[in-house]
Amino acid sequence: MANSQRPNSSGTTSDSPRALTGGRTGNSSARRGVGAPPPTTSRDDAAAEKRELLLAEEGGLDGLSGASKEDTDEELSEVRPPQGRKRATSGVGSRDGDWELLVTKGKEIARQWKKKWDKEGLAGVRSQLPLLTQSFSTARLSAIPPYVAALTSIIPPRRRALIAATSLIIFLFLLLRPESHKARGGPNPYHEILRGSGVVDAIVDRTTGLQRGVNKAKVLEGFSNPYGFINLIDPYAGGVFNPSVLVLPDTVGVGWRHLLVARGPERYEVIDKEDARWESVVGCFLLPLKRQYLDLPYLARESELETLKLPAERKVDYMRCHEAFIGPEDPRLFFTNDGQPLLIYSQTGRSPNICRAIYIIDARMVIPGLSKALKRGGWNAPIQFREQTDLIREGQSNIEKNWAPFLGEKDELFFHVSLVPQEIYKYQEGLTLRALDPAPPAHNCITEIVGAEMNRVKFHHATPLLRVTLCRRGECVPDIHNTVLFALIHIKYHPLPYLFYERRAVTWNVTAPYEYLSVSKPLTYSGTNQADPIFTVSMSWDHPTQKNGLGLNHGFLDDVLLTSFGVFDYGSAYIDILARDLLTDHYMCDGIPGFDLW
Repeated sequence: MANSQRPNSSGTTSDSPRALTGGRTGNSSARRGVGAPPPTTSRDDAAAEKRELLLAEEGGLDGLSGASKEDTDEELSEVRPPQGRKRATSGVGSRDGDWELLVTKGKEIARQWKKKWDKEGLAGVRSQLPLLTQSFSTARLSAIPPYVAALTSIIPPRRRALIAATSLIIFLFLLLRPESHKARGGPNPYHEILRGSGVVDAIVDRTTGLQRGVNKAKVLEGFSNPYGFINLIDPYAGGVFNPSVLVLPDTVGVGWRHLLVARGPERYEVIDKEDARWESVVGCFLLPLKRQYLDLPYLARESELETLKLPAERKVDYMRCHEAFIGPEDPRLFFTNDGQPLLIYSQTGRSPNICRAIYIIDARMVIPGLSKALKRGGWNAPIQFREQTDLIREGQSNIEKNWAPFLGEKDELFFHVSLVPQEIYKYQEGLTLRALDPAPPAHNCITEIVGAEMNRVKFHHATPLLRVTLCRRGECVPDIHNTVLFALIHIKYHPLPYLFYERRAVTWNVTAPYEYLSVSKPLTYSGTNQADPIFTVSMSWDHPTQKNGLGLNHGFLDDVLLTSFGVFDYGSAYIDILARDLLTDHYMCDGIPGFDLW
């Protein structure tokens, strides 16, 4: 008897586990004992077995998600045992299994909601509330998630109301609490400082009480460098500095697009007990490469570094200058619209009263492989300057340096010789250069905007003048009203604790007499040390094209410029800049109507 019966929590007896599963219990009443329930009939066994199989197929609690309670009761009406038997078959083990399944489901749902909270914060939780509300608004139990239905069925009615009220209070607290205490996923007005590019209002130093002003200089960032820094030119070439890089049309092919000229190594010797310094100019083709892993661009030598044949002779005693150096220096490359690569440089003067003059020659005459590369790309412009030609102007100085070439309205060749006062000369073959304005004013737009003390600074040209149309390529038709000339200039501060070159961009009218239009803020290159003198030499369009008949000297705001410079007479670098970055934040000259661009 002890093996066939066991007491339950209510003090009554229950069937053995074998009887609950529909197994046979035997036919002897002695085995049941006195007071035991009557033996299970075959009909009851079959009903119990069918009920268990149906519950197994429905998946327990998961089966309730597809059918309502009423539908389930109808399906089980034929196999439900009498009321007395129902109590006998619903033992403690069944309730324990349901509770364990419910706890497992609850933990799973809690983990999902926690992930939602961690990922999206309160906004993600709010997005789930309409789904829960919709499930409760449906009359059928099937619309309620199975874990919610199971939880609701085992909670007493009074506690259901308490739990509902508590949940409502918690959600109201989360929704209505102050902004500063919201979850990290919610919007925070203070985070706008992190999202923005800067702070509009001035920041006050708590110690000194001073306000931080607006930065005086504008930082130009490299277009191709992932850090926005400058890029190196031939970092392993010692003694090569002040580079001028001219970018050739794409049609010449990779390895021939970037042409370099620069100041080369200096050579010293003693002649007649006097020290003499021989200058040189070198040239080669460059190949654009990138550093492994860091993805940093640089220009490496593609061809041999050649010393250009620009002969110079030491002057005789009576013609000797106080500067004891001989040979070419400060070379600059410049493209004409028809594809002539011109080389302009300073060289020992031929006349008795000129120590150094400006010379010009076609670079195809002195750089090996250049003529062949241009022909391969479809450019074979006639050669105008086959030999180095000195440029003599009215009012010639003893030492001439840093002239800036540019093209006029009809592509004639001009030279911007002086910034203050502005002196412009037109080239005429075989003749002395004459100024467009014989008596320019001593002060102009540059001195007014810069506000420089003329006894402490000097104004130097840095790059040739290029043309740019003030719109994106294809958005407007270039004309004299929307096209300007522009270049970089140097403002040399000396003496100071160290030599300092301040860079600015300047624009001119594209028509004679080429008045000043605007002057930019001071410019600095990202990644440079301002304690080292940065000497900008040249500026060239990164992808020159003759599309629409505009010429290789013409570009638009969305084109990229390659600007090369020397670092303290020992290194070479470049930076590629979007033209729009160079042509914004300008101060307009007096009498010039403002452009929307600036």
